[in-house]
Amino acid sequence: MVLKNQLGISLVSVLMAMGLVGGLSVFVMNISHQTVTQQIRSTSDFDQNTLIQGIQQLAFNQRRCGSSLGGTSFLKDDIDDQKRPNLPRRPRP
Repeated sequence: MVLKNQLGISLVSVLMAMGLVGGLSVFVMNISHQTVTQQIRSTSDFDQNTLIQGIQQLAFNQRRCGSSLGGTSFLKDDIDDQKRPNLPRRPRP
């Protein structure tokens, strides 16, 4: 028997609405995750490029390079001595 004046919402309608809202929320969360991931990647790339540019400016300018790295040796023996500070330093030739 079907009533002409049905008041309220049927259970099927509620379940369909919940499914649509759930599907929409999964879509929005996926877009949000992709946006955050892309933002982190962009920030990381920017920081890396800034560091590379700073190193290039330092290395290609003789005055800056000499003032910041002056007296620093990159010889393998010096690096080995820095790893073992208890040993006496080897004399430089």
